[in-house]
Amino acid sequence: METTPLGLFELSPAIIQQLKRELACPFLVWYIGVSYFIFSKEATGAILLSDPQLLKFLKLQATEVSFMPRSVVSWGFVPILLLSLLASPGSGFGAQDGDAQVKSVKPGINDQWVSTDIDPLIDILEAESREIYRERSNLAALVGPPPGAIIADVGAGSGFMAEEFATLVGDEGIVYAVDINPVMLDDVLRKANAKGITNIRKVLSPEDSVNLAPKSVDIVFLCDTYHHFEYPTPTMKSIYPALRSGGQLVLVDFNRIPGQSEPWLLEHVRAGEEVFKEEILQAGFELTNSHYPPYLTENYVLRFRKPPASH
Repeated sequence: METTPLGLFELSPAIIQQLKRELACPFLVWYIGVSYFIFSKEATGAILLSDPQLLKFLKLQATEVSFMPRSVVSWGFVPILLLSLLASPGSGFGAQDGDAQVKSVKPGINDQWVSTDIDPLIDILEAESREIYRERSNLAALVGPPPGAIIADVGAGSGFMAEEFATLVGDEGIVYAVDINPVMLDDVLRKANAKGITNIRKVLSPEDSVNLAPKSVDIVFLCDTYHHFEYPTPTMKSIYPALRSGGQLVLVDFNRIPGQSEPWLLEHVRAGEEVFKEEILQAGFELTNSHYPPYLTENYVLRFRKPPASH
């Protein structure tokens, strides 16, 4: 996700739009300019904003910044005021601002998976040599969504697991196919409709969020997807409120064992089971079960839940 440097703050495109809408007050504009001047010691009077419209909107000329009195550096409340502005309730910044500063844990890992040429991607996902695809019915049964459940298949890909879940939850249930590739999502619905499956809904998500409404799902399913989270911390922060109290998160991912796993897997998957488990626990979930079914030799299955008292 592209960001715009502004002092210590990284501004995402969404926040830039928010600035355009809300920062019409010259007083606030002046403080943003001062904050940048303070934090960028090597600044020569230039405001490095990648969005020319925002630069014009803020009306910050190089001379206006470079001639600000040096005494402002000692005004400790200046950066505090800016931080308060960006994080204030109702401003729309809150979590966005914090998440915008999170660095990618695996830059470029999803470049291939946002391609509009989806046929090669489907060939990879639905290869019979891939045990997740080969054992999809067994895996869906292990997850075990009851009739009427609402389940989110995050990183749905070609939709083969979404179709399995759609059968299990029945007409009263819903399956949200969540993915970052809009072309793939359209294809998921096209194939489902051709098969008479009517309870799959598509959800296009950005790289750092699952884009689901609060308390909207009973189960979140992550199958060979977690290691593709380029921004796992904000993504997990979006999953937690999307689950209802006591809801489940089921993680399926590769066994990554140094000295045993293939070199490509060690390179592709950034960490193993223990690391991923700890990251999810840190996001507020509780581990309820670890599954190692005999039909899965390349993957493990971990089941978590959102504590029942959670909101």
